[in-house]
Amino acid sequence: MNQITRYLKLYFGIFIIGIISVALFNAIVDPYGIYKILEIQGVNKTKPPFDTQLRMVKLLQVQKFKPKGILLGTSRANYGLDPNHPGWDESSQPVYNLGVNGTNLHEIVRLFQNAQQSNSINQVVMGLDFFVFNLFFSDRIDESIIEILDNRKTPLKSLGKEIKNNLLSTLATKNSFKTLFFKGKPSNLKNGQGIWTDERGIQEITVSTLKTYMQVMWFPTDDFKFCLHNGNGKNDKFDYLKKIIALSEINNIDLRLFISPVHAYLLEAMRVMGLWPIYEQWKRGLVASIPIQEQGNPKKPTVQLWDFSGYNTITTENYPPKNKPQAPMQGYTESAHYKNWVGNQILDRIFDHQNKNRAVPEGFGVQLKNENLEEHLAKIREDQVSYQE
Repeated sequence: MNQITRYLKLYFGIFIIGIISVALFNAIVDPYGIYKILEIQGVNKTKPPFDTQLRMVKLLQVQKFKPKGILLGTSRANYGLDPNHPGWDESSQPVYNLGVNGTNLHEIVRLFQNAQQSNSINQVVMGLDFFVFNLFFSDRIDESIIEILDNRKTPLKSLGKEIKNNLLSTLATKNSFKTLFFKGKPSNLKNGQGIWTDERGIQEITVSTLKTYMQVMWFPTDDFKFCLHNGNGKNDKFDYLKKIIALSEINNIDLRLFISPVHAYLLEAMRVMGLWPIYEQWKRGLVASIPIQEQGNPKKPTVQLWDFSGYNTITTENYPPKNKPQAPMQGYTESAHYKNWVGNQILDRIFDHQNKNRAVPEGFGVQLKNENLEEHLAKIREDQVSYQE
């Protein structure tokens, strides 16, 4: 009997030590950049890409990081907007880039709510993309987000899930070893901003991007229809946007919205596919969603809406010649995604920040209001004709 007891004690002792060792190993290597117990250059400071787990990792990082300012949006915000831009208000520090590739407005609302619950947010910049307002574009929320958000209601359960998924899972251990031997490009910069890792030439990526827009973004159904309103003239995507605006007003959050500056190449594809009238109608819907500033209440933050789309010196940058397919562009990785160089000028304009090393071109970034909207849309149409000529 004593021999069996000793055997069981030894067995469970080894088992417990093994579990603790695995958890400690994953916590120190920290493949998702959550715990930051020990970071050594060449060992675990550079993390491998975790694009397939981007939502889970960003949610966990936000809970640990507790930002006062956040960036929201799709992959354009994730790759192009710098959370360390000097224009952010001091009360918004630290800032975290919560942009997520392929996200939707329903998911963005949940991400915003989670960040607000983790720490009181003071300032938000959010990029707006035409395709996410398509009624046919899915509003599905990734299961990893639902699990984390639901578990937050019970802290003990949330902690248990975190330990299981991030410290004891086979996937976490696999990613820890991948981190130790990783020699490629890192997964993300400080504070959540993504790094573009596609090594293909711009021409090839653009063709792939157009195919994605045709099959997933603009026309996810077989009948090639983009629907901005249903038969009753409603669009619940605008309701999600209004929810973000309402949440900002209730919590006195400085919310700044902007329309993403995709390259003119993509705008022309949109025009050829007959989407331009719907695109303009979408902008009218955005302006209609912005509340009018209350008179006599100057302390209440205004919600700003900026338009960086159209045909200007930035969005009409020439593509590299076909005989130089690997040649880079200054402002774009391809037709849909802008680089930090463009993202910094977006934030310069939005924050009214002056940088002597980069002057924001005239006409790049117009604050939209009811009184200037139609004139602005007409100006873009004129610029479109000039670009075609």
